[in-house]
Amino acid sequence: MVGGKVRSEKWILDQLEKLTAAGLERRTEVYPPSKATAANFSSNDYLNLSAHPAVLQAQQQATAAGSGASRLVSGTTEVHQQFEQQLAEYLDKPAAVICGAGYLANVSILTAWLRRSDTVFADRLVHASLIDGIQLSMAQHQRFRHNDLDHLEQLLTKRSANRQPDERWLVVVESIYSMDGDRAPLEAIAPLAAKFDAELLVDEAHALGVFGPAGQGVAAELGITDQVGILTGTLSKSFGSYGGIVAGSELLRRLVVNRARPFIYNTGLPPGVLLAAGESLRLMKAHPEFGPQLLALADHFRTELEKQGLTVGPSTSQIVPVMVGDNELALALAERLQTAGTFVKAIRPPTVPEGTARLRFSITLAHHEALLTSTAEQVGHEARQLGLIE
Repeated sequence: MVGGKVRSEKWILDQLEKLTAAGLERRTEVYPPSKATAANFSSNDYLNLSAHPAVLQAQQQATAAGSGASRLVSGTTEVHQQFEQQLAEYLDKPAAVICGAGYLANVSILTAWLRRSDTVFADRLVHASLIDGIQLSMAQHQRFRHNDLDHLEQLLTKRSANRQPDERWLVVVESIYSMDGDRAPLEAIAPLAAKFDAELLVDEAHALGVFGPAGQGVAAELGITDQVGILTGTLSKSFGSYGGIVAGSELLRRLVVNRARPFIYNTGLPPGVLLAAGESLRLMKAHPEFGPQLLALADHFRTELEKQGLTVGPSTSQIVPVMVGDNELALALAERLQTAGTFVKAIRPPTVPEGTARLRFSITLAHHEALLTSTAEQVGHEARQLGLIE
């Protein structure tokens, strides 16, 4: 008779062997992997603020290492309250609430806002945190083809025939998509959602700090912030810190505080983390040139990669994928580049669809044009060695 522990470990081993055989097993790696590493292209620290002297100094002003309790007990300090007010003003929303992570922000608002009787229309490529939040809410879930507004309108129209009187609808998109680096056509999505009396949630995780005036995001850049009922984001990318954001009406904030289990049952973020994010916010507002400078660097890198004959997909942001397709070849290319001093990760299914493995380059203000030019040449050389391009 096989014991429970043996049976469990056998199942785990079987699952891991399947992943290994498919070239999909993942491992944590210490960064930098070696002293030879010259450049990091896998960081989301887009504005290079995580190690900024002023940000580090601000973090050190905290009087405690942790908050000590959940936000509804004693884990809300003046730092939390003041920073939420600053964020609301920055995002041009009546209110904002900070959650334990970007992932938790999305799960929080979706599980708090949605009911079983509601329907979500989500872009097929939205982040896992949005998918998980939708699934946990147990709402009806319709997925439309990536950035395909005709398909979205077809789904909305078809569902309209059977819409119940109290059935609420939510359209869910990202302003900048994390794996392709392309942007959602928010200027068309917002009026389409309004036409069908649907609320609109936009995850601006990869846009904040980069797009819009002083990095306020794509919705602000387009002047349609008032048409986005729910805005989510993160403090772990351009802010160089940690935490998640939900911004909207004061009623929306109250809903999260009272109904979102990841908010209610999670310890509040350490004050130092928010002091650091607050200083990053001050720097972003003081330096509105940060975003345009970063996007110019990304444009330069795309141009140099294309000169090498590489495919970068639909990217129009600081996220620049080099499309490979095959899992093993993507891993091999990343390994060769790492050996040469360039740290970039291979992104494989299930993070991206089958057959679309790629290297995902994150451009930051730590990079410069000369480095980007030489890196593109290096990627081209290694890709030719592997037979990926001629």
